[in-house]
Amino acid sequence: MSQQFDPGRFASEIDAACDEGKSLELDQLLQKCDEYLVTAEGVARVDLHFFKANIYSALWQIKAEEEGSWGWSQHEVVQEILSLRQAICEPEFERSTIVRQCQIRTNLANSLSTVGRSVEAIEEYSNVIEAIPNFAMALGNRAYSISVYSYYLYDLGHKCLLLDQSRRDYRDALHLEALWDSGPHPEAENQFKESLSGIDKYLRAVQFDQNFDPSAFSLGETAEEKEYRKWSLKNNLFINPLNDITEEAVAANDVLHLPPHSYGLEEQVRFPAFYNILKQEYVSARFHLFSSQPKDEDHFSDRDILLMDSFDYGVFGFRVEQLKLAFRSAYSVFDKIALFLNDYFQAGLEPKRVSFRQIWQTQIKGGKIVLRDAFAGSENLPLRGLYFLSKDFFDKEFSEFASPDAKDLDQLRNFLEHRFVTLTGLGMGGESSELHKRFDLAEFQQKAMRLLKLSRAALIYLSLAMHREEQLRKEKLGEDDDRITMPIAAVPIVRDQL
Repeated sequence: MSQQFDPGRFASEIDAACDEGKSLELDQLLQKCDEYLVTAEGVARVDLHFFKANIYSALWQIKAEEEGSWGWSQHEVVQEILSLRQAICEPEFERSTIVRQCQIRTNLANSLSTVGRSVEAIEEYSNVIEAIPNFAMALGNRAYSISVYSYYLYDLGHKCLLLDQSRRDYRDALHLEALWDSGPHPEAENQFKESLSGIDKYLRAVQFDQNFDPSAFSLGETAEEKEYRKWSLKNNLFINPLNDITEEAVAANDVLHLPPHSYGLEEQVRFPAFYNILKQEYVSARFHLFSSQPKDEDHFSDRDILLMDSFDYGVFGFRVEQLKLAFRSAYSVFDKIALFLNDYFQAGLEPKRVSFRQIWQTQIKGGKIVLRDAFAGSENLPLRGLYFLSKDFFDKEFSEFASPDAKDLDQLRNFLEHRFVTLTGLGMGGESSELHKRFDLAEFQQKAMRLLKLSRAALIYLSLAMHREEQLRKEKLGEDDDRITMPIAAVPIVRDQL
C-alpha cells in the first residue's frame, strides 16, 4: 500500500469526484479502495466498504443520466448493495460509531428502494430511526419510499394513510433538531420540502380525515386470537401495506388483493383465484410459525412416541414440525408466484419448467444469460423489486453477504424437502453430512421468520406490479383496448363452519 489510509481525506476525495461527476476518477478511487482492503483491519474495513458503495452510487447516477434508469441489469446498483452488505457483515461493524452504522443502513435502504424493494427498504429505514429517532436522511428517505409505495397501490384509502405517514416523516426530517449526519444538505432539504408540499396539497384535495383513529379496530374475540394478531403486527406480517408503517389494529388484517385488471374476450378469469391460494397458504404458514413457539406443555400428539436418543441434542415434537412446515409453506409461495408471473406476463415457459429461479432469465446463443423479453426494460418498479428479491435466494454474491437469517434459504429448503434435517437445542448444531443437516433451533426460527417476511413482501410486490402493468397496458393500447376489466368486489368469501 503506497500510503496510509486516512478515512477523512479519502472521503473528501470521493465527495469531490462525486460532485464533479468524474467517472474516471471514481474508477480510480474504487481501485484504491480495493488496494486499501488488502491490508486494512477492524473498523477501517467497514469504512472502506461504505466508501466503495458511495462510489458505485455516484457511478450509477452518472450512468442513469446518460442512459436512463430503467435497465434492470444495473451493475453499479448491485455492487452498491453488495458493498453495503459487506460492511454490515464485517466482524467490527458493531464497533463503528452508531452514526456510521446508521449511514450504512440508510444507504442500503436507499438502494433497496431504488430497485423496487420498498417493503424491505422501509423496514431498514425504521431500524435506523429506532436507533437514532431524529436521523434526517433516514426519515426523509423513508418518507420518499413510502410515497413511492403508495403510488403503486390500487386502494385510495391505504394510499392516503401511507402518504400521511410520509408527511409526518418529512416534517420530522425538516425539524430544527433533526440530525444531518454529514452536515447541512440544502439539496436534500429542498427536495423534502417540495415533496411535503405536494403531499399536503394532495391530501387536502381528497379531503383526508385528519382525525382517523388507527387503533379503533378489533384484534379478535379470544385471548389467543388477540395474541396472534399482536404478534403478527409486531413482526409486520399482515398482507396489508399499513403494517409497514404501523402496529395499530387498523393493519391487523390481510386485505390487500389484486387490482382491477383486464382479460381478452375469450380469456378465463383466473388471477383472483390464484392470489386467493397464495394468500391462504401464506397466512397458514404465518399461523404455523406463531403456533410453533415454545409452550409450557407439550402437545398431546407427542405423548407415547418412542424416539431414540442420538446424543446430538435433537429437538422433536409437533411444534418443531410446525416450524418446519411454516418454512416449507412460506418457500412454496415463491414458485407459485413464478407461475402467476409466467401466465400474466406471458413469459412463455412450460408450466413444468417454471420456478422462481428460472422465471426471470434465459440463456441465448453463446451461453450468455439475459432477462426474458417479457421483463427486460419494463418500467414496472415493483416487478423489478420481485426480480431483485429473487437474487437473495439464487445469486451467489447476494446470498454470500446477506444477513445471517437470510443466508442459504434455498439450500435449507432443499434439505427439508428431500433429505434429513434435525433441529438441535442448547446451541449445539453438530456435524452435518450430505444426507443429514443438523441445525440450531434458534437460528432456524430466525430463518423461518425472515423467509415469511420475504414471501409477504413478494405477495405485496406481485399485487403492486400487476397494478402498474395494467396502467402500462392501458397507455400502450389506448383506444384499441378491447379487453374486459375485472373490477375488485370487496366481498369476502363466506366460510362454512367445518
